Parts: sequence; structure tokens; C-alpha cells
Amino acid sequence: MSEPIVHLTEAQLREMITATVQATLTSIGIDAADPLVMQKDFAWLREWRESAEEVKRKGLVALVTLAVTGIAGAVWVGVKGGMALR
Repeated sequence: MSEPIVHLTEAQLREMITATVQATLTSIGIDAADPLVMQKDFAWLREWRESAEEVKRKGLVALVTLAVTGIAGAVWVGVKGGMALR
């Protein structure tokens, strides 16, 4: 059995695509009725994500700095302690 061939005009195809996109966005909780609000929401989400990534990156730098400082301090105390024994 073969599938029937359906002929659509460009307007019908655009309407079908628009309806499909609207239904998909609505099903995932996005109201596409006002594109400017949607763009602002996405921009806010992008800023939130970038802020979270920056905090993560700076936290890692602080942790590495703390570890290196601790190791350097331990080495310094060891060297000073070794010099005191002489």
C-alpha cells in the first residue's frame, strides 16, 4: 500500500506549519502569542544561565587559589621549621 499524495498550496502549508509550531510551543509551556515577551523571557534566561556559569567559574578559581595558598603555606612552614632545627 502506498501513501496518498496530498497537494497543498503554499498558504495551506504555511498555515499547517504555523499551527504545528504554535501547538509545540504551547505544549512545552511557551506562549508564542506575544513574541516580544517571549524574547525578553529568553534573554532573561540567557542572563541567568551566564550568571550561574560565571559564579561557578569564579568559585572554582577561588577554590584553586585557596588550595595553592594552603600548600604554599605548608611548604613555607616546613622550610622555616627545617631552618630552625639547624
